[in-house]
Amino acid sequence: MTNIIVLLSSGLVALVAQHGLDRTLLPATIAVTALGLYGYVVSLKYNERTRSDAGQSHELLQRLDELDPELKLYDAHERAQTRKRKDFPISGRLNLSHVWIFLNVIIVIGGAAMTAFCWRA
Repeated sequence: MTNIIVLLSSGLVALVAQHGLDRTLLPATIAVTALGLYGYVVSLKYNERTRSDAGQSHELLQRLDELDPELKLYDAHERAQTRKRKDFPISGRLNLSHVWIFLNVIIVIGGAAMTAFCWRA
């Protein structure tokens, strides 16, 4: 979703850059801000769903281990997480949802700044 928002925002920013900052381009700058806000909300919802699904998977792993302790699924999951943190010490700690949220916040700030400059022109 954020990729589409970045593509649309980039096109609108290019339009503003090509024609300059004046009041006739307020709809374009407001659209950039609105796209960024929409992307922000969608990214928050994706983050919420991801956390919910991860919590459910942990619950299921624990329940399966209770039913058959020889499986040791939860231990295997923990080993995989430990290996990931070891193999990717920096990016392994970075939550991808936070990257998308940050990108959409930047789009909102850029759109709001362009709107303010167009309004003053």
